[in-house]
Formats: sequence, C-alpha cells, structure tokens
Amino acid sequence: MTPGQNIPLPIVFILLMFQISPFENSTMTYCDVHRVVFISASYLVREYESIPKDVLAAALFFFGSKRSWIFPVSDDDKAESRAQPTRYLDFPDAFKELILTKEGRNEVFWLKPACSYEKVSTWLQSLGYKGLQLNDAYWLGQPHGKQIVDNYTAGEHDYRPVIELVNQSNLPRLIAVLRYSDSTLKND
Repeated sequence: MTPGQNIPLPIVFILLMFQISPFENSTMTYCDVHRVVFISASYLVREYESIPKDVLAAALFFFGSKRSWIFPVSDDDKAESRAQPTRYLDFPDAFKELILTKEGRNEVFWLKPACSYEKVSTWLQSLGYKGLQLNDAYWLGQPHGKQIVDNYTAGEHDYRPVIELVNQSNLPRLIAVLRYSDSTLKND
C-alpha cells in the first residue's frame, strides 16, 4: 500500500491495534499510532473522565462549535450558546479546564465561526501533520465522496464526513473519532 490509498476504516483499526503500518517503508511510533482526534465536544464531555489519561493528554480536539458557546464573553454569546441543542454552558469546570489546557498547546481547533477547512488544514500542518485532502476530484472518486466534498465546501461539521476526511488525510498518524468508547483503540 502507498500513502493516499483509500483504506477501509475497520482495516485501519486492526492495523493500529497491532501497530502495523499499512504503508511500505514506514515506521510508526506510539504517538503516531494513538493520536486520537475527538471531533465533538458534546460527545467528549460525556466520556472524558473514562478515557485513559495518556490518550486524552495526547489527543487533538477538532470541534464544530464556536469557542464562545463554551467560553462566552458577553451576554450575546451566552444567548447564542443557550440557543444550541447542546447545553454548553453546563459543561463541568474540569472539562473546560481540559479544553483550556489543550488550547494553550494548540491542540484545539474550533471550526466556527470561520467554517474553513483550509484553516483546519493549516492547523494540522502547524502540528507536523499533512494538511487535509481537499481535492474535490480525489473525493468524488471515493465512496461517500460527495458527502465529504459537500461537507467541507459548505464549512459544515457532519460527523461521518469529518471522520473520513481527517482519517484519509493523515493515516496512520491521526484517527478521528466521535466516541472513544466506540473505537477499537480503547482495547489497546
């Protein structure tokens, strides 16, 4: 296999469990294998206390929400946060502290308000990863490619397309998940 090749996600998880690189002439380190990208604050807040501390410490957060929904600075921010389906203002202080700590290390990206996947790509590159695969022609030749293109061109944060976009852009180094409890990585 070569980098950029479309590898089904279940195969990726099996390879990662056994720390096998799917690419020729490449080596993987623990960090490369286990850099999890949590893509939802509303899902992560439900399970962050049960995730192994080393996984959480190494993880990246790529949230589709606005920072101001969790950390409002004005009454307008609070009102906008309350209008969301998630009760961001009720997140526990410990979870907010975790986000702030990771934010201080440039390990958090907020998609809104810019809604720019080019900026997400730049952020990942600043951390030493490849940028996101934002070539429409590439994706339109892949299963579910139209949903992925529609998602990133509209600046949306639909979970399945985001997971596929992050994973296909940075295999085997980053694994985007909605819930850690659903991933095979928890069994390592």
